[in-house]
Amino acid sequence: MASQTQVMSGTEAGDTGGQVKAHLRASQELLVESLYNVAPLLDHALAAGLLSQENYYEVQAEATPPRRARRLLEVVQAQMDEDQALRFLHCLRSCHKHYPRLHSWLISNTDIKHGPKELQLRAQFAVLCARLGSLVLPVSLQLFSGGSLTQFELEQLQAEPTPYQQTHRLLRSCLSKGERACVCFYQALCSQDAQLAADIDAETQSQAEHCSTRVSSRSDALPSLAGLTEEPISSFPVEESTAGANPLHTGVLQQVAARLGVAAGAGARLNVCELGVALGLPRWAVREWLLEEAGVADGAQLDALVTLFLDKTQDVPRLLSRVAECDPQRVQLSGRGCLLLDLLREAELLLQGGARDRAWPIFSFLAWECVAEAVEEPGEGPGAWGGALHLLRGSERLLRDLHPLQDTLHISPHQEGALYACQPRRLHRVTRFPGLSARVIRRALPAASAPPPAPPAPPHCPYRQVCLSIAHLTRLIQPGGGGGDLSQAPTASIACHARSLLSGRGFRGDAFDAGLRRRVEAVLEWDPVRLGLPGLLALHRDTLTQLQRYLRPSERHAFQLHPDAVHVLGGGAELRWAASVRGPVAIDGGVEEAFGFGTSGPASLLIRLRCRGYEGGRCSRRPSRAACREGPSRDRLHSLLQEQSAWVQGVGCCFRVISSATQCEVKFTYRNRKLSATAERSCEVL
Repeated sequence: MASQTQVMSGTEAGDTGGQVKAHLRASQELLVESLYNVAPLLDHALAAGLLSQENYYEVQAEATPPRRARRLLEVVQAQMDEDQALRFLHCLRSCHKHYPRLHSWLISNTDIKHGPKELQLRAQFAVLCARLGSLVLPVSLQLFSGGSLTQFELEQLQAEPTPYQQTHRLLRSCLSKGERACVCFYQALCSQDAQLAADIDAETQSQAEHCSTRVSSRSDALPSLAGLTEEPISSFPVEESTAGANPLHTGVLQQVAARLGVAAGAGARLNVCELGVALGLPRWAVREWLLEEAGVADGAQLDALVTLFLDKTQDVPRLLSRVAECDPQRVQLSGRGCLLLDLLREAELLLQGGARDRAWPIFSFLAWECVAEAVEEPGEGPGAWGGALHLLRGSERLLRDLHPLQDTLHISPHQEGALYACQPRRLHRVTRFPGLSARVIRRALPAASAPPPAPPAPPHCPYRQVCLSIAHLTRLIQPGGGGGDLSQAPTASIACHARSLLSGRGFRGDAFDAGLRRRVEAVLEWDPVRLGLPGLLALHRDTLTQLQRYLRPSERHAFQLHPDAVHVLGGGAELRWAASVRGPVAIDGGVEEAFGFGTSGPASLLIRLRCRGYEGGRCSRRPSRAACREGPSRDRLHSLLQEQSAWVQGVGCCFRVISSATQCEVKFTYRNRKLSATAERSCEVL
């Protein structure tokens, strides 16, 4: 009976795959009209290993957008099998924001049906995770020997600590590869334990009959999950959560997603770990749960977080009220963070396709990026970082933490009573760099727009232009160094000249942001075309934009002020968040910066400040001992500081702020080597 099932499943798998290419053929007219700029789709397909370099150039060589689209679809029909065609469709989904005319076509999926074994595996996901147990390793080894799992995927699975987690990873891998992998999974399961396979089928059928009436009565009242997925449904599987197919869980999840703006095609845009902390969960618990239970997609991470919260509290109103209090801007990622996660997704696709050698440069680049963002003085290169690459098992979580949209303060759990330690979430390097006028920067860049040497090499042109712009901008900081006219020089010579400039005195750690310098060096080190990773080009362009922005004069170059700790007096409220809301601004012979504080209710806060910067070319930290503001309340505040002497420890400048609402703003001013504070909104400064 097992062999009969295998033959039938294999036939159905082939039919399912044929439907994908047939669906693309039937929609050719719409696709040709809508793919007016195939460049983003080409980049994704090339990174996924679906196109060769030759295919890439052939499509780009066509004269008009319709001809490029037709040529690309010809390659899909002639050179891709059904599995590759499905992956191509996934690539089109991942960059659908570039093709608004295809939005409804991409989310409908009415003409493409999941294969029967894929649907069966989705329905049995939770049961299999609970019952497969020690059989997961023999099954996975059989899949590996049959080519359904790569060596890397097998090693990842074996590294999981429990059979449940191993089964979870194995099933997600099979679902991500489609019907054929699901067929192979059931073949392997039947060969290992046919009785268990029959028992699971019977149990699933019994559960479906028991729940069908209840689910159907409520499903019409709930919106579809299709609007929330950024990929095919496999990246946001409700069946995989511990809540199973519970309609209540689905409805709550959709309300949370709508509040936070998680929509189709949004990509990875949220720091869901920070969201979990904002909901009141311990950071370590959220971090471990997301690392073990969720993929990169925002939808999957949000599903895991909702599941964790409801498992711990069983309190839906509490969850919804906490989400309603959250500001989505404070848990969003920066533009660069989104680009880095997109690059990580490319690595995931390469690993799924077995192209481990092509994926490794991505992880090396991400290690460089993380060190440049998190270390005050990064080493000379990847070889100096030792085990940095081994930290990238959690690279997705690390990238989200390092690239917030808003540079809020990271608030550690209170240590003694209601004492909260505060630290900027993004590393701020204080340097003596004075900045250059916008006119000087603009004058340097036109030279970089000179035409490349003939004959042009189309794929290299964008990258060459980025390198040429970097070379001209670095000359502004480190004059001399030779090089002559670079407008006709090859890309390698331009990169070599720029590296030599970056090693000059003008780019030392006290004179220029060391992290930005390392990012610029990464642009010169990683050639997107040579590595076959076109997704790198968007990050290189972002680095060039950051360099131009940094070169302009700014108060942030030589100055940093932030609350170092906050003590909530009286214990009647909690500190929820703190962030810079305005500034710093140089005015009236000083520097001003406003900070906002969010609490669970009106509160009395004792705020300790830290300030550092360059004055007259010398680095200084002010003040060097505890200081109190002048005025009639000085004696009261001084007495309070003596009571809190174990906390103050003779360092920093302290201000007492009494807020009259859950949010207040205070403006801090540094002038004449003294700090002062002024109430801005909903508070009083003593």
